[in-house]
Amino acid sequence: MKKEQNNSKRPFLPFEKACEYLSVKPATLYSYVHTNKLSCFKVNGRRIYFLIDDLYNFVINENNLVKSVQQIEKEVALHVLKKDKRGGK
Repeated sequence: MKKEQNNSKRPFLPFEKACEYLSVKPATLYSYVHTNKLSCFKVNGRRIYFLIDDLYNFVINENNLVKSVQQIEKEVALHVLKKDKRGGK
């Protein structure tokens, strides 16, 4: 029981748990590492670990955001207003 409590406080996850955290298959996670989309640590050249903060930031990256219709409409409206203030340029 005590060991489980210590594991939950660790700032990193082993490869298998990182797959679970991201809900992806191992091949997908390997591809993220191979293409340098996600950083990791290799201990003794074998075991792969990920910082939980890195996994979290990877998920909430702005490039992954799918905007709602309301967000897109708001951005368009702001763009049009800025364009009008510059004299239609």
